[in-house]
Amino acid sequence: MSKQGERGSGDAADKSDPLIEVTLRPRVFFAVLALVALIAGLVLGLIPVHVAAPDPSRAGQLSCGNAIGGVDTKSVWAGLGAQGNTELVDYINICEHAMSERETAASVLFFGGVVGGLWLGVVRRRREPTQGS
Repeated sequence: MSKQGERGSGDAADKSDPLIEVTLRPRVFFAVLALVALIAGLVLGLIPVHVAAPDPSRAGQLSCGNAIGGVDTKSVWAGLGAQGNTELVDYINICEHAMSERETAASVLFFGGVVGGLWLGVVRRRREPTQGS
């Protein structure tokens, strides 16, 4: 007795359908999705966050650091040049807000991928008893 919708069920419709060979089963699809989310969250947490430079006449960016390490005050200070402490505090605040947005997206993706991967690894689907057992 064969299950319908499974690969290799032997139906004539399955043999004539070329998409059956490239279609992923739902469990494999969710495993790939969890892995992509985990990697995307990790990458988003590691790449540096940039904000606009203080001089509007000169196009540029100011590096704030990455979302995992937090605001790198030395690089913000070096990017500002000879600005005063008020500007430094303002830009550190801007960098913290930008990192907060990045941390939210990175953590949701990363931990969603971890939970999805653990669920796929721990939770097993119920197998139907075969005939003759």
